[in-house]
Amino acid sequence: MIKAFIIADIQQARITLKKDLETYASDVQIIGEANGVIEGAKLLKNIQPDILFLDIQMQDESGFDLLDILKDISFKKPNESLALHTQDKIHIVNINDILRCESSVNYTEFHFSGGKKLLVTKTLKDFEDLLSDQGFYRVHQSHLVNTKYIKEFVKTDGGYLLMNDGFNAPVSARKTIEVIKMLQEL
Repeated sequence: MIKAFIIADIQQARITLKKDLETYASDVQIIGEANGVIEGAKLLKNIQPDILFLDIQMQDESGFDLLDILKDISFKKPNESLALHTQDKIHIVNINDILRCESSVNYTEFHFSGGKKLLVTKTLKDFEDLLSDQGFYRVHQSHLVNTKYIKEFVKTDGGYLLMNDGFNAPVSARKTIEVIKMLQEL
């Protein structure tokens, strides 16, 4: 979930933006709002949004003035941890330790460096949406891989990725060109 903060001096503009976000961006959660630069600066010192929707010109000052005031705030900082719900626990894991995820019907099996595995009660699609910004790539309907742990792409035998742990992650035929392009951009 992306945490957002809105600063605009016109209340109707804030209301309209919130409705648009609810309709078109269900993964955005509004964690606060302010009607000006001074109020916004006070509130932002205590919370850390991922994204800031900021009006350029407001009655008290410019939106750019706020950015000058809050030089230390950093937006869109990627998460380092992930909460994974298993049958009996909630595990907090480091995203960098995840090698790959494999679909198992309505569950997802996580594979970690060091050989640890967890079976999580969410679908692979849920994690594809969550981890795509973190360097993960869906190479097959059943496999989501952390691109940091790809050792090589083998073009024979239908095409697969050899992962650092020795696993061969199959690449679907329709994804082969995308995967090759993605690997060239790493």
